[in-house]
Amino acid sequence: MPRTEKQNAAIREKRKKKIFKTVLKLYALEGFDDTTLDTIAYYGKGSHGLFYHYFESKEEAYNALETELKASHPEWIVEKKEILDLGGKGLDALLDKIELASNSDITGAYYIRFLLTKKAATKSAAIPLFGDDIGDYLPELVIKAKDEGKLIDAPADDLISVITDAIHGFVARRVGPSRDNADLDAKIVRIWNK
Repeated sequence: MPRTEKQNAAIREKRKKKIFKTVLKLYALEGFDDTTLDTIAYYGKGSHGLFYHYFESKEEAYNALETELKASHPEWIVEKKEILDLGGKGLDALLDKIELASNSDITGAYYIRFLLTKKAATKSAAIPLFGDDIGDYLPELVIKAKDEGKLIDAPADDLISVITDAIHGFVARRVGPSRDNADLDAKIVRIWNK
């Protein structure tokens, strides 16, 4: 007996979610640039054709995933303007969102891991990726918190490194480190220090 349209739609949705989970996990652990369609197909137990049936590119897959996560888990989403408008308390709000996403389920932890590494790991993106990059505004949050007396008086770069290490450690407990975690973390520090 042939499948109904409803059954076909359910199968398509299940495949798309599997691709989403695979893409997010690989982007979080290996970085956007180091994730290939071969690895997506391999770990997603699919094919290039299946991937291209749903998405035209790695960037489109990430942007669709970001849109899906915003719709399904708005409490995880870190909006740059919202956080920066809080001044020194923005750092607390950011860390609360990171903790919430990381503790809620493994998808949230992978999402935060990717946001932490996005700037250093997406040099080859052919189109802009959706979502704010924590690395773009963490230095500003640290400076605001320091100016308001909410952080110890230490060089901002040192505070950023300590906070970044703490976030990475917190998330790594949930998802594990990437293969090149030390190299990626070094790239992040270099970019933030520019």
